[in-house]
Amino acid sequence: ARSYHPDSGHAPMSIWSISETIFCLCFGAEMACRLYAYRREFFLVDEWMWNLLDLSLVVMQILDQIIQLCSLFDLPVNVTVMRIARLVRLTRITRMVRVLRLFDELRTIVKSMSKSLSALFWAMLLLLIAIYIFSIIFMQTVMVSPQAMSSQDLQYWFGSLLRTILTMFECIVGGVGWDHVVQPLITEVSPFMGFIFSVYI
Repeated sequence: ARSYHPDSGHAPMSIWSISETIFCLCFGAEMACRLYAYRREFFLVDEWMWNLLDLSLVVMQILDQIIQLCSLFDLPVNVTVMRIARLVRLTRITRMVRVLRLFDELRTIVKSMSKSLSALFWAMLLLLIAIYIFSIIFMQTVMVSPQAMSSQDLQYWFGSLLRTILTMFECIVGGVGWDHVVQPLITEVSPFMGFIFSVYI
């Protein structure tokens, strides 16, 4: 078989190569400890498929590191082995599966959020209906009030349906202090409007 001998004068190992080697050693040590502790049970437990995936990833990572070290020290490497190494590097993406399966809490949170979307939708719909109803009440009350035409505050906050809806939305989300909105209603329309506005809030 032909052999591959890289050119001399390779650049020193980068920080990424060093960190990858360190991770490889950590994963290899972890796998060795698990194999020593479980022995045959490593392949017989309920999660044996995950264990087999972990073992395969660690073995491929060690093989990749060995080939990189051979290239670094100008050692001849078989061409077929180099091609296999390139394919092995493509399998690194499967390491994400090894990491993601450890986040059981994250999976639980995401599942809980997805289950609560329907309740959130109906709650938002109920809130929009309440805003719409109270907006019509306040706008109609302001329109029939004799002082409405001469009050700039009432015209600004309740001059149209869309403006009134925006005003009511801003009052409950902190976009505007609702005391500034209800004050012209109390002084220029009726003190009873303050009570209705408090019920809305």
